[in-house]
Amino acid sequence: MNHNKGYTLLEVLISIVIFSAMLLLGSVAFNQGLKNYETIAKRGIHFWENTRLLLLQRSFSSIFDYFVHDSRGRFFPYFIGRTDLISFVTNSPLSYDYPVLVVLSKEKREEGSLDLVYYEQPVFTMNYDEIERFINFKEYQKLARRVVFLSNLESITFSYYVFDQRRGLYTWVSTYEGRNGLYLPKMVKIEYQEKGANRDSLILGIYVDSTRKLFYNEIYQ
Repeated sequence: MNHNKGYTLLEVLISIVIFSAMLLLGSVAFNQGLKNYETIAKRGIHFWENTRLLLLQRSFSSIFDYFVHDSRGRFFPYFIGRTDLISFVTNSPLSYDYPVLVVLSKEKREEGSLDLVYYEQPVFTMNYDEIERFINFKEYQKLARRVVFLSNLESITFSYYVFDQRRGLYTWVSTYEGRNGLYLPKMVKIEYQEKGANRDSLILGIYVDSTRKLFYNEIYQ
């Protein structure tokens, strides 16, 4: 005689509740894992971005008075600050063990966005004419080592905190060269804006006090 019988309604309901609870717990665990992954990914992106910016700060903080002279015989510390690029000599290169000439340039992509690109080349004993040719003919794009610090930006603006001798105070200017003031800027500000984001800025200090070194020509000629 066959005594097998099916499940009761209560047993079916209990099974459904247990199965639903397992699905719910699995879904919560999956969502939490996904959130953790997204958080780690974002932290990873920010980590590398912050690392690059720290390296940039170190490069600026190690700028020194690299003396050059122009065709008129004037002797001055090398620094070029334009609206499209910044160039200087630093003791803290990214990929060499000796001082380098740095070019920090904003470069336009084909789709119109901007990159902040860092180039460095061993300076050795380059004179001002050689450096000027290196900059003006964009030889750094072919010869120097290259690192993209920021990418896919809507705008990049450079400004320089320099000592105004006539007014006797510091002020921000949009362009500056060492041959004009005979000293280095105190700070450099890089303002940038990512697509769909607020405008941000970097303040990079230059720790060389050369505001009173106004006798380079008399000393070094």
